Amino acid sequence: MHRIYPILHQILIEMEKLIKNNDFNALKDLESISKKAKGSTLSDEFYKSIKSESKSICKFLNCNIQQCVMFSVIVHLSLNNDDAQMGSICDYVECSPYFLLSRMKDFEALIEKGYIYKSYRNKRSRKVSSELEVVYTIDDKTINCLIESKIESKRINQKLSPVDFLLEVDLLVEAREDNDEPHTELMRNIKKLTDSNPDCLPVKITKQLLFSPEEEVFAYIICYATIDCDEISLNSLLNKIFDNERKKVRFKRYIMSEQSKLSKYEFVKFVSSNMRTDRDMSMTEKGLDYFLGEEKNIFFNDNAKLEDKEMMYPEKILPKQMYYNASVAQQIDELTSMLKDESYKNIKERLKENNMATSFTVLFHGYPGTGKTETVLQIARETGRAIYMIDVTKFKTCWFGESEKNLKKLFEKYRNKVKNSTIEPILLFNEADAIFSKRKDVNSSNVAQTENAIQNIILQEMETLDGILIATTNLTQNFDEAFERRFLYKICFDKPEIDIALQICKTRFPDVDEQSLKSLIQKYQFTGGQIENIARKYNMTLILKGIKPDIIQLEQYCKEETLHNQQRKSLGFCFN
Repeated sequence: MHRIYPILHQILIEMEKLIKNNDFNALKDLESISKKAKGSTLSDEFYKSIKSESKSICKFLNCNIQQCVMFSVIVHLSLNNDDAQMGSICDYVECSPYFLLSRMKDFEALIEKGYIYKSYRNKRSRKVSSELEVVYTIDDKTINCLIESKIESKRINQKLSPVDFLLEVDLLVEAREDNDEPHTELMRNIKKLTDSNPDCLPVKITKQLLFSPEEEVFAYIICYATIDCDEISLNSLLNKIFDNERKKVRFKRYIMSEQSKLSKYEFVKFVSSNMRTDRDMSMTEKGLDYFLGEEKNIFFNDNAKLEDKEMMYPEKILPKQMYYNASVAQQIDELTSMLKDESYKNIKERLKENNMATSFTVLFHGYPGTGKTETVLQIARETGRAIYMIDVTKFKTCWFGESEKNLKKLFEKYRNKVKNSTIEPILLFNEADAIFSKRKDVNSSNVAQTENAIQNIILQEMETLDGILIATTNLTQNFDEAFERRFLYKICFDKPEIDIALQICKTRFPDVDEQSLKSLIQKYQFTGGQIENIARKYNMTLILKGIKPDIIQLEQYCKEETLHNQQRKSLGFCFN
């Protein structure tokens, strides 16, 4: 009995602790401290009066009593929609600002733990409108933790992977821009992050190569933007990091010079932007290798990813019998032969030897329903090439400047696919008239300027393309001449001639006599797509009613399919 008693006694003690812990209410104790702090001058008597509340809060926050008091006052002011800055805290507790300055380490400790955040705003002064003052705030997450009486401090020494580290830097830069923090504050925060992650690959690289602090930040942000399949504007990044115009101009001059570490080690590539005085930047393959290491494969190795939604692979394309007029059939056969891997590689080598462009650009134009898109699919299947399908609506957005970025990403993604593929894929712009139309007067609207910018990017990319681009279009009357010149091969898909249309009809309507079919073909001059629609209606009637439509019903389907007989203009040239 005497042996068991100490064990029972210990259990009772632990149960009492649990009960006490369950009764703990962080908000109640913080409210009590903040009320007593009002007008207290933070005297010794005040600290004695909060002994019981501060004991629980200090344990809860893992902080000293001074930090506990500052936190309670900041929470009180924030919840009352009052700015918790040095002046308002001094007014609340009725203490000297010099006294608060002597307690700055306590404020910094609360920031380090992630309990409060520091932001900046312009002082309300008529004399100096640009001078900044510090405002201390709490976020919704901290408030929720206080309500539940559960709180987590920030893991200061958390070891980050390269990508996680770059994300943290990006968040710090965005926070500086949102909160109008001084440049010095941003650099101080990033130094803390790098000091706590000395073995992180991006940090090791910039330290080994003796990057300046500002160029370090540039490298980190450009790398993160590239991971996100984006380019970042040089001017935009300068504005995010610097708050001094002279420093901004000086650093811009440096970063674009050969003295820059980013240029010297070929970590960054510059491309022209819509602004004359600006450049878009992205990280090179070499830079990604240095800064990401093995993590690069997660984001940039196609083999490590699931299949792209935009990609159509040759083994998944169903074979289909195609019918062409004689001239088109010959051109398609020649094109298919040239795109077979061995022939294609040989052609590219010969072109290089003669210092000629190796881009392979093809335009399929003509009537809708004549098999242009399906022809691309069948060529891809026969040549073993994947198709990178382009949905024009995905990069034509309402935001000025976003469309151009989306388009650049698209071509960059295709270049990566070409680089990482054994057999180069086909870049397919289906219904290309949506973006290849005649350029507009730039003075007419911002939309016209954006569309022209999109077209200029495509024209430039077509000039330097190292791959295969096929575009299809029905509407050639609005086609820009600059695009016509960029296409090496142009194949016109006209309506099928009578004997070809008859072959299509005989496969689709095997039970209808040849003379009746020929009469319908001569009367309506349908395309292959229209014949396909009529055949579907014919078979649906047969399936649903169990009755084979007669020739009268078949002609009725033909009349329904003929909405108009509009003549379309064709480009009128093709390769022989």
